Amino acid sequence: MDTITKIKGIESDLNNYFVERSNEIHGLILGLISGSNVLLIGPPGTAKSMLVSSWAKTLDKSKYFAWQLHQFSTPEELFGPYSLALLDKDKYKRITEGKMPDADIAFIDEVFKCSHGNLNAMLSILNERVFFNDGKAVPLDLKCVVGASNEIPEEGDHLEAFMDRFALKFVVDPIVENENFSTMLTNNEIFYPENSVTIEEIQKVSQEISNISVSEDIVSLLIELRSKLSTTIPGSDNSRLAMPVTDRMFRFSMRILKAEAWINGRSEVLEDDVEVLQHVLWSDPTDKSKVYSKILEVINPEKDKVMQLYYDSEDLYDKLKKETSGATTDKERKAIEPKAFETAQKIRRAKVEIADHIKVLEKKGRNIKDLEAIQVKVEQMLTDLYEKTLGTVGFKGWD
Repeated sequence: MDTITKIKGIESDLNNYFVERSNEIHGLILGLISGSNVLLIGPPGTAKSMLVSSWAKTLDKSKYFAWQLHQFSTPEELFGPYSLALLDKDKYKRITEGKMPDADIAFIDEVFKCSHGNLNAMLSILNERVFFNDGKAVPLDLKCVVGASNEIPEEGDHLEAFMDRFALKFVVDPIVENENFSTMLTNNEIFYPENSVTIEEIQKVSQEISNISVSEDIVSLLIELRSKLSTTIPGSDNSRLAMPVTDRMFRFSMRILKAEAWINGRSEVLEDDVEVLQHVLWSDPTDKSKVYSKILEVINPEKDKVMQLYYDSEDLYDKLKKETSGATTDKERKAIEPKAFETAQKIRRAKVEIADHIKVLEKKGRNIKDLEAIQVKVEQMLTDLYEKTLGTVGFKGWD
């Protein structure tokens, strides 16, 4: 079995076990094959640690290091103790066996609680894959570092440069769909991957990724995207950017784009690959959707229109759901029916427009798989709306 088939098998194994985590799983795999660091942000109890440890199982015979930081964490916890025998010879060399510098992949939980004593060493590990031991730069075999946190650093914490070392970033939300939540509750099995890869295979993939070509057209798209993301905020100082993205992050993006092309079986980066940068080019979770919209404006305006129609429909649906939830009397319920009818009409029109845009994309040969899922969601909104407020059995409301 070739390596790309194995890696796709790993992605399938993880998606079959973890519900509503497809983006995070794809990101972990991209991080591994591209040598990029991954950041998972989400509240406690969203299975961030479990997802990473399960992913680590798919790397055969690898060295895995995992540690949870706190404000009093010492360098010894991450990098190992000093050799007592060498201290007598005025050498400050750490014994790194079994610690982060000795690992193939590492998971650091509560990563932004990194103390100043650990920060400098962590920066060189994250950015250059180098650990300074007794004043000497030691190259590391570390393929990927995954950080996890319940929140992003606050302004003034002086951790912006630290966060900027994590190229791929994901907000891990609690499970949304009831069916998926039920699956999670009833799944008592321990994850055992059917597919795995070796360190040697990942090293070979890394070399192949380096040979993926990036055309001048793709570079031009990235320049245009940088310009759109760097639009100044009206009325503000010109130096202040709406959604600032560092040059370092764009440099990371090139490697990730090549990895995305490789995993899709291609030898060159295409426009559709640029969509993966929605998980790269933001530093504040509140900017995620804006960044995604800017990316689609540049690479796929037709899809951008579909997403805007979907977001508008979702907003209308959620507002109506909130209003109906507060209606307790027959009079209040009757008063909501005109609003429900108007909402249904708007969502139905959006459904038709979405279908038209998808047809255009299909004719152009663009990938529409995720947009078909959007169509299903819009159809479900309409079904729920009619059943709960406009159905023949009368107003039901949302439970």
